[in-house]
Amino acid sequence: MRDALCERIRCSVGDRLAPSETLLAEVNRLSEQALTEADVYIRSGAVCNNQVNHNGSRFTDAALGQIAALFNEGDTNWHKQHDVYSTQGGLPIGRAFKAMVEPMPKYEGGMQVRAWWYYLKGDPEGDRCERYIAAQIWRELSISCWVRSFTADVDGKRIGYGEGYSDFYPGQTLSDGRVVVGIMDDVVELEEFSLVSRGAEIETTIEGAEVYSTANAIALARKPRTQDGPARGWAAYWNGGTAAKGRGAR
Repeated sequence: MRDALCERIRCSVGDRLAPSETLLAEVNRLSEQALTEADVYIRSGAVCNNQVNHNGSRFTDAALGQIAALFNEGDTNWHKQHDVYSTQGGLPIGRAFKAMVEPMPKYEGGMQVRAWWYYLKGDPEGDRCERYIAAQIWRELSISCWVRSFTADVDGKRIGYGEGYSDFYPGQTLSDGRVVVGIMDDVVELEEFSLVSRGAEIETTIEGAEVYSTANAIALARKPRTQDGPARGWAAYWNGGTAAKGRGAR
């Protein structure tokens, strides 16, 4: 499972929804106690799409379907800033309960994954999150997932370093003016999704705001992979273009 690339893609937080009987029924499918409208906030948001992001990569349509299916299993938690492995925190603040693939507004052929999640009312952390989201201070989402296929669109080879890997990297401009795109497919696991400070996906940052350059993507593509053992192969951790070593299994 971990012989894969971990990709973090960021999108904007969506609207808060009134906890209808239908939505509450889906939430209570996961909850040990019966939760009511007085107990939970419910929101939805687009978490990823098939457009080229600021890191020079994109998901395939098939990958979007895989991501939605993994969300629908009900095991994906909601965090802040991917704080999953912190020694001082790492506990989730909410939980996703369903997702679907839908058309992406304003983009011909654009598709996106919309997820729905819930978090607690009357809880200091949940109420604080809602206040900041409602004020549009916290307004970005990011998913963390593992993909088995990350290839360059120009040659179909796996992006990485060494023999057998592509000579190209996402965001690279070729002599004929083409820009290399990293293609992400075969999503095997969703680790979590999070509130983050700003997004890597298009249509998620304030107009005119600075976006990620390709420099970090270049550094990742050219970084030697660490070996966790002969059976594990390499695993790279993608977080806005940085790689982390020694990643272990959960």
